[in-house]
Amino acid sequence: MERTIDMKHMMYLNLFEKITRVQTGFCFKYNEAIFFCVPANLVSRAIGENGVNTKRLNSILNKKIKIIPLPKGTQDARKFIQSIVDPLMFKD
Repeated sequence: MERTIDMKHMMYLNLFEKITRVQTGFCFKYNEAIFFCVPANLVSRAIGENGVNTKRLNSILNKKIKIIPLPKGTQDARKFIQSIVDPLMFKD
């Protein structure tokens, strides 16, 4: 499966890396929010102290920003989807 990145997403990724100093190649829009997927061990670094990085991105892009951990295969799919649709909950 090929993945393509348009110029808008490339701009989002470059801005994200410049502000957070965390490199990622994954971002997408869902429900008027922009999601950035980073390795789980770098999520807190990407968010910044007291959410300073997400607040800065939010003010620059004028969109809601969410930083979520990348899934580690299919076993994390449920947690990954839950972090996207939060605050909605899955029904078992």
